[in-house]
Amino acid sequence: MFKHRLRGFSKSFGNQIDPVKSEQLKRTKTDVETSLTRIVKLIKNEEGKSRKEKELVGLIEDFYNQYQSLYTLYGRLTGEYVKAAPCVMERQSSSSESDYFSSEEVLDADNSDISDSNQKPFFREREPSTSILPNNKTLQLVLMTKSTNELEDKLKRNLEIQLEKQLSAKNSEFHNQVLELQLLLKDSKETVSVLQAKLKTNEDEATSKIAQLMARINKVEQEAKSLRMHKGKLEEKIRRKKNKALSQKKDFTDQINVMQRKLDLLSNHNKELEGKLEREREQVSESLVQIENLQKSLAENESVEMNLLKEKESFLARIKDLELEVESRNHELERAMAHREEERSELLREHGSCKEGASVHAEALKAGVEKLGMELDQKSMLELQNEQNQREYSESLVKMENLKAELEARVADQKETIEKLMERIEQIERVGSYEDELRVRGTRGLEVNNLNGLELGAGKLEEQREPVLGEVELANDWIRERKGEMKEKVDKLTALVGKKEEEMLLLRGKVWKLEAKVSKEAGEKLNLVRGLRQLERKVGKLERKLKEKEEELLGLGEKKREAIRQLCFLSEFHRNRYVYLMDLVSNRRVGKRK
Repeated sequence: MFKHRLRGFSKSFGNQIDPVKSEQLKRTKTDVETSLTRIVKLIKNEEGKSRKEKELVGLIEDFYNQYQSLYTLYGRLTGEYVKAAPCVMERQSSSSESDYFSSEEVLDADNSDISDSNQKPFFREREPSTSILPNNKTLQLVLMTKSTNELEDKLKRNLEIQLEKQLSAKNSEFHNQVLELQLLLKDSKETVSVLQAKLKTNEDEATSKIAQLMARINKVEQEAKSLRMHKGKLEEKIRRKKNKALSQKKDFTDQINVMQRKLDLLSNHNKELEGKLEREREQVSESLVQIENLQKSLAENESVEMNLLKEKESFLARIKDLELEVESRNHELERAMAHREEERSELLREHGSCKEGASVHAEALKAGVEKLGMELDQKSMLELQNEQNQREYSESLVKMENLKAELEARVADQKETIEKLMERIEQIERVGSYEDELRVRGTRGLEVNNLNGLELGAGKLEEQREPVLGEVELANDWIRERKGEMKEKVDKLTALVGKKEEEMLLLRGKVWKLEAKVSKEAGEKLNLVRGLRQLERKVGKLERKLKEKEEELLGLGEKKREAIRQLCFLSEFHRNRYVYLMDLVSNRRVGKRK
């Protein structure tokens, strides 16, 4: 309805309005149209009456303000309808605030507005013409004023016609609007009564809730007070336990530091002992390696000596065989000599000197052979003794390596003796060959020659016997010296090994004691650490419980404040709404009375 009126005004005065200000009019026009559409939607909507009424009142006030600003802007833009516009605005405002007059009063007000709006612009338009006349203008100006007056009259008539049409349409629209607003007022009264009933019930519920909340708040305050007291007691206990735990922790840390220092000293001493033990082990391992090498060398020497003994036994058996052969040959010679005693007697007679020489020579040869057998027996005895000494020497050389060269020299000497024995055996074989030659020849001359050869062989054997005996004595002396040295060295080594073993046992005992002590201290340290951890866990649990209690207290206080705040908001809202509704009802009653 106002939309058509605004369109009529904009068409009639479109030529006199500034384009910039026309934009303001357009914006105001769009705002008014949106407000009208919103009001129509709220009126048509049947649900949410309390909310609809509130929004409807707000939109009507906005619409009134926009309408008033539109008229002021319109009057300011045209400059000609300044006086007419406020009158219309006042009439319209009085109609909106007085709970909408009847249709006849609206029509009278519109007619009075039209008359005022028609008269005041007329006088406004006349004022410039009357002000122009006293200025003594030229004739041209007079003609122009006449033409302008005619145009003004024409414009006035056109405007009156247009305004009459527009106002008739507006009156019908306002009448319809008044009817709608009356229906709306009835609905609003019903909603107001419903809202009052709801407000009363809400107030009753709010008072009951407030009483419940106050009781709950008092209960919560009592619980908070008891919790604070309990918290104070717990804090005191925790503080005491914490101080006690700190003192215990300090004592434990001091004990742990002392134990750690002792453990470091023991570990350093243990490392030193381990180093010594390692060095002793290395020395023992070196001595064992030397002993193994000596055992190997002695095994080799024993094998060589066994071979030599075997060769010696074979040589002794050969010598025995040779002795038996010599004896058998002597017996044969004796039989031959007995068989030829007669011939010898004759020969002795003839050759007395030769016979005596031959008998002496034979006796000497026998004595030499017997002596040679005795020497061989002595030699075998010496060899047996030498073998025994060698065995003792081999047993004494179990752990010595530096005698290898001496053993090699001894082996070389033994080789030389073996070579000498071989030479002797060869000589004996030669003697046997000589005897064979004597047996073959069978002549006296040959016998004499054989005896001479035997004498020569016996002389050579005697000559070779003396250096062999000297060598054997030297070998025995050397063996005795080496045996004594080896015994001394073996005794020293055994004593040293026993001492080292005792030291190793002592070191092992110390190491075991240190390890047991370290393990014991480590166990005590672990027990202390576990006790500290348990105390820390207990303190942490108590702190967490305190934090939870504090959070619960804070949450209860926050809930209390939030409940009070919500109650205050709710009571304030209901109070404001009640006052607003009472004012609205009173205003409408006053309007109806008017």
